[in-house]
Amino acid sequence: MPHSRNQVTAQFGTAVANGIALAQTLGAAGPVTINGSLASGGVATLTPPQKVVITSAGNDTAVVFTVKGTDYGGNLLTETFNGASGAAATSKFVYATVTSIAASAATSSITIGVSGIMYSPWLVIGAQAQHFQWKVRAFMAAGVTATYDIEQTSDIELMNQTGGFADDISLMQTAQTVATTTDNTTPWMGIRLRVTAGGPVTLRALESRTA
Repeated sequence: MPHSRNQVTAQFGTAVANGIALAQTLGAAGPVTINGSLASGGVATLTPPQKVVITSAGNDTAVVFTVKGTDYGGNLLTETFNGASGAAATSKFVYATVTSIAASAATSSITIGVSGIMYSPWLVIGAQAQHFQWKVRAFMAAGVTATYDIEQTSDIELMNQTGGFADDISLMQTAQTVATTTDNTTPWMGIRLRVTAGGPVTLRALESRTA
């Protein structure tokens, strides 16, 4: 569940392409061995929670990967997505732990890890359908540089990280490098930060109901 009603923070992390699983090639459908530097006892712990990145040396676009784990609230997560061809495929959900990954068919050489792009928890805004106004501000401390997006959604399942659809998230601000303040009248359920460089960035919301 979202952690805060008024303020969240996030900052860019460290990319570890094989942090969840070291390079391996599956000869047939089956489980991936979770043995990267972020793993212990077959479970990878991502601190802070991040998306899972599967990088394929060859063409794995026909391979469906099933990722299971938990979100930052301890809720169970399961999702499926296709691999990439000579590139990376990224999960939709943000994982605190990854407990298993399985492929639907033989794969090329793959590594599984994290990109360092960080997402804050969702910041709860509200659910008034009418007469709802609010202001959002993102900022950094003096001397801190960062590049960040602000995402918004009204899908409570996405905010809980237990379902929903990626197209239920839209961008309020993109590729920002300085503090921003935005006035809003749309009754989004929540907003969050996506930090692609630097930080930390703080996201703060003030609500003002007129009815």
